[in-house]
Amino acid sequence: MAQFKYLGEPPLSFVAAYGPTTEIAVPQKNGAKTVLENHNGWPVGEVLPYEFEDEVSLMFLRTDPRFEELKS
Repeated sequence: MAQFKYLGEPPLSFVAAYGPTTEIAVPQKNGAKTVLENHNGWPVGEVLPYEFEDEVSLMFLRTDPRFEELKS
């Protein structure tokens, strides 16, 4: 099981400004998605309120620059 922190959207040259990220969808091995919602937008540095253990979810989160794994 692992927890992750949201680091925000990476800067892209063709995006002037991002709106708030309100939904994070993380794929699972069975083809479904774990959907985490925050209607006010996810603050940068916020720990996601979910512990991931699915191997596809972990691979996705570990390779996505928007997330950082918290070491326990």
